[in-house]
Amino acid sequence: MWTVVEHRRVGRQVDSIPAKTLRRYETWKDVVFLSGPEGVRGIEGFRDEPRPGKKKGRRQSWLDDGWRVVYRVKNREIRVRAIRGQ
Repeated sequence: MWTVVEHRRVGRQVDSIPAKTLRRYETWKDVVFLSGPEGVRGIEGFRDEPRPGKKKGRRQSWLDDGWRVVYRVKNREIRVRAIRGQ
């Protein structure tokens, strides 16, 4: 089992996220909780990848075409930094 820690900013962002994307985020959290980042990488729909540029060490998973979750892995803990839309 993994620990999922959400940044306080994520709680504020939830109000502006479409319902379909919010359901995908909840599914993403369930997968990460049970099997960690490897489980998310195994699901093609999430398109998990490292962050480009200066944000080394962080990863992103796509929830929908315009929404992604940005996170960092540290000692069996997933720290969710943001949910961003385009």
